[in-house]
Amino acid sequence: VGKVWPAVMAAVEQEHRALHLPGRPFLSCRMTQLYDEGAVLYMYMAIYTAGLSPEAALRAFERTEHAARGAVLSAGGCLSHHHGVGKLRAAYLEETQSSAFTSALRRFKASVDPNNVLGARNGAWASTLEEEASRDKARAAQHVTSGALPNGC
Repeated sequence: VGKVWPAVMAAVEQEHRALHLPGRPFLSCRMTQLYDEGAVLYMYMAIYTAGLSPEAALRAFERTEHAARGAVLSAGGCLSHHHGVGKLRAAYLEETQSSAFTSALRRFKASVDPNNVLGARNGAWASTLEEEASRDKARAAQHVTSGALPNGC
């Protein structure tokens, strides 16, 4: 805890300056659980984006959040606690677990859910852009050969 929070504050403030955003970022943290292994920190962040287009504001927030997540991992923190990894943090799994473990999880999921009924595509099951593009092409080709229109049109 003593390493993670200061690292996050420094990383967010540095990224905020690099983006030339006005004011200062708002950062807050609370400890919700304490274990022998460490603590669970919930972190909150806000940045002032007045004058930026919605797209530029989103990119600024994403860059700032990425800096915060990187600081957590670099300082010895974990990617997630009980809420799971989800889609937004899935790209960080390569840094936190072995490719063999990810592969085993994906093979297990494919064996128990071959039709992807439980297909939220979160965490280890999140698709890469290449996998998504390949799936989209396959679906489009299937619709063309079956005579059906894509997207239920």
